[in-house]
Amino acid sequence: MKEKIENSKLDYLEIRASKFLKIKEIYYKKDYYDDLIKYLRNQKKLPFINIKKILKLSRLNKYPIGTILICKNSKKIVGFVGTYFSQNFLNKNEKIFCNIHSWIVDQKFRIYSFFLISHLLKKKINLTAFTPVHSLKGLLLKLGFKKEIFIENFCFNLSLYFNLNKKVDILENSEKSSTYLDQKNREIYNYCSNDIFLRFIFKTNSNKKLLVIATCTYKKKLKVLKFLYISNYSTFFENQRYIFNIITKKFKIFIFSEYLYEDNQDSMFIDKLFKIKRIRDIYTKSSNKIGFHQILNSDLLL
Repeated sequence: MKEKIENSKLDYLEIRASKFLKIKEIYYKKDYYDDLIKYLRNQKKLPFINIKKILKLSRLNKYPIGTILICKNSKKIVGFVGTYFSQNFLNKNEKIFCNIHSWIVDQKFRIYSFFLISHLLKKKINLTAFTPVHSLKGLLLKLGFKKEIFIENFCFNLSLYFNLNKKVDILENSEKSSTYLDQKNREIYNYCSNDIFLRFIFKTNSNKKLLVIATCTYKKKLKVLKFLYISNYSTFFENQRYIFNIITKKFKIFIFSEYLYEDNQDSMFIDKLFKIKRIRDIYTKSSNKIGFHQILNSDLLL
């Protein structure tokens, strides 16, 4: 009963907003795309370069990369929300996920921010919003999203020397190297072929292979390597200091981060490392659990 009341309220607000506003879904380099890029360049809320990277990552061409809000009177774009669609197979069934990101609305029209995602709420898809600004969190809850907790751990490689013995080797990043991986990890390796990803294949003395997917980001102008996927946690844990030292030497990165998104998930960083914990609020409208696949297809890459 409560859900029906909320839906009727939303319908009423949509009708009210549609009197002077309209929304249009945007596809990569199709109609209105150039106008969108101009709008995003001129706005000051979020770094344009980050938004552009996420827009280029969209893999499903049949889905839009975002939705724009247009003022009917001026014909100008007055708002935008990015929609990063991806598909995942859970229990052998295809599930469509949509990560909402880069939600920007001009001050005058901010009361109608909901209009940008009203059409998404009616679709049979899984919605996530991992990085909403504080002012949008209450709106997401009213629209039926559920708040969940992510933990982001940061750790620092404080080694004063690089112990690069032969306990761990890093293989060359190439298609030939990927043949060392099993089918599942070879698919993940190929899936993350975009330049935004760093792909590492490590080989231990005992001939164990380890795939690591990461991105390089900046936190307060400090370079951070963000771990997104690790094929074998126990192998990583056992060889972590060597792996950190290899990455630090190769990329001059001393800070690392990880996401913990399950209640029973343990940190992959060893206890003796200097760590900082950050609690993140994320918002989902989905009956499916969030996993690494959703992170690989979201603005959490940055």
